[in-house]
Amino acid sequence: MNEINLISCEENIKRHKLKIALVFPNSYYAGMSNLGFHRIYELLCSRREFFIERVFFENNQLLLNNLKDFSKLKDFHLILFSLSFTDDIRNIKKILNLLDLHPLRKFPFLIAGGMGAGIDSEAVAKEVDYIFRGEAEEEFDNIIDLFLDFKDNKISSDKLNKNLLLIEGIADREHFSTSRINLIKKLKAPAHTVILTDQTEFRNTFLIEVTRSCRYKCKFCFIGNNGSFRFYPKERILNEILNIRKITKKVGLVGSDVLSHPDILDIYRILIREGFRVSFSSFRADRITEEFIKLYSENGNKSLTIAPETGSEKLKKIINKNISNENILKIAGWAAEYGLKKLKLYLLIGLPEENDDDIKDTMGLVLDIKKLFLKYAGKLKYMPVINLSINQFVPQPGTLFESFNMPDRSIIKGRIKMLKALVREGNIKFSFNIK
Repeated sequence: MNEINLISCEENIKRHKLKIALVFPNSYYAGMSNLGFHRIYELLCSRREFFIERVFFENNQLLLNNLKDFSKLKDFHLILFSLSFTDDIRNIKKILNLLDLHPLRKFPFLIAGGMGAGIDSEAVAKEVDYIFRGEAEEEFDNIIDLFLDFKDNKISSDKLNKNLLLIEGIADREHFSTSRINLIKKLKAPAHTVILTDQTEFRNTFLIEVTRSCRYKCKFCFIGNNGSFRFYPKERILNEILNIRKITKKVGLVGSDVLSHPDILDIYRILIREGFRVSFSSFRADRITEEFIKLYSENGNKSLTIAPETGSEKLKKIINKNISNENILKIAGWAAEYGLKKLKLYLLIGLPEENDDDIKDTMGLVLDIKKLFLKYAGKLKYMPVINLSINQFVPQPGTLFESFNMPDRSIIKGRIKMLKALVREGNIKFSFNIK
């Protein structure tokens, strides 16, 4: 693996008090694209007293960073699962079966955290000894120190369990339903890339968290309904980025609501002036301004991605994503005006109270965008492409729609067929993710 380490853990291999496996239960590509995985690795390395093995799961096999024999993981003290996707819970099961490991043994302890552990705590808790729900930075050292004390026979197993369960966010299989999500009240150091590699979603890109959670409360979204919006100071963000400018000039600004950062345009202008190519993890469409699109185009971008979810005003009110079609069309016009060649729209089907008329409203929005692009085609000498990413709505625990019954598969297939009719219009492309 071609990696550039921005931090060092070499001392940890020579002198360690605990052996810890940090496992991302999916591919190397997915894990090294994940900022949460980088953050936990950085916290572990900062202690300078642990042997840390990064572990990934590809093609039903374990991929190790240092060790040659995965069976040696059974001799570790802690196995930490960084779980971003609930679909990867099944991979945790597969990994534990490969290792012939099960909860409720002295070592190694099995602990899972990350977004997936917060969303589907019950399913995760069945596979491990402990789960952590929420943001771990403030409690991380306390948790690790308890296991260190237990390993050194300073506390009993009962005392270990009792003290762990006193920490907000920690739960075992008996207490997951009553555990509270741990939220940091004041953000300190932003999470950022600590190992650069070309085998990620953003190749050789320094990712940095600029905001956390979301100020909007879309009813289908776990993030917006389980935390308050916070942001890092402009100066702290810029200092972290400028420190790596001799290593890479590719930067990714990460957050569920990046454009709500009060200084985002200033940050963007400064990074462009310093010669950085800047990417964004996501946009909230109603935070996009013409000035932002102008900067976005000047920075060399040729495509824009937004998530209107639906073209139905009725459904927008139901899911509480009140971004008008008029606003979407305004953004599409700016995109064309400033030379962007592709507009990607994330759309959901199978939403609560959805019917065929709502699908027709979405089709109408797409066709209105195409008409708008046609007006610019003569001036631009090309026709911008509309790329639709159609995803089936899946209710998530911890959201207002968690008890919603998904529509019958035949209904979903019928609505996909309706949307596919748009292909005949030309310059409209599709991708589907249907459960």
